[in-house]
Amino acid sequence: MITEDNQDAVTLMLIGNSASQLWGADPSLTIDELSGKSSEEAIRHVTRHVIDGSPAQLSATEVHRLVSTRFALLDLNGKLLLDYEARPFAQPVPTTVFRATQGFSAADNPYGMPAIGRDGSDVTNGLGDFAGEEVDVHDLDADHFTIVLEENLRAIADVVTRTLPALAPNGARS
Repeated sequence: MITEDNQDAVTLMLIGNSASQLWGADPSLTIDELSGKSSEEAIRHVTRHVIDGSPAQLSATEVHRLVSTRFALLDLNGKLLLDYEARPFAQPVPTTVFRATQGFSAADNPYGMPAIGRDGSDVTNGLGDFAGEEVDVHDLDADHFTIVLEENLRAIADVVTRTLPALAPNGARS
């Protein structure tokens, strides 16, 4: 379960496991090994994990900078979302939504996240209240994190290609 006490550990675990996948470092980090550490201690732990586990020759300074920068970006994003107030569009807008049917994080996800489902009561993820009545929902067998994996990106590209008008060679819409 994600709590206020371990949310930084969860964020850094995701960043670390993404970097580990990129550079072939095994095994994956866990929430438990990062929980209870200060942000800087956890960033150093993630940096060391990636460097020690990767077959690549990595610069500790560069990996630390990457982890620190991503953490700061995600932290800022979270703070901005706390103050964000969504408002309906002035006029209805045709909207396409790609819904991850497995929720925020699926059981046995590749990132070591605890399973966090969805309540399923609003398939538009709240966009229907803001975009208008024309919300086209496409279900993908994925969670919030795996929706960007190759097979899902192909499905998204197919829908986008069919939905958006083609661009003419001069950049104008046809």
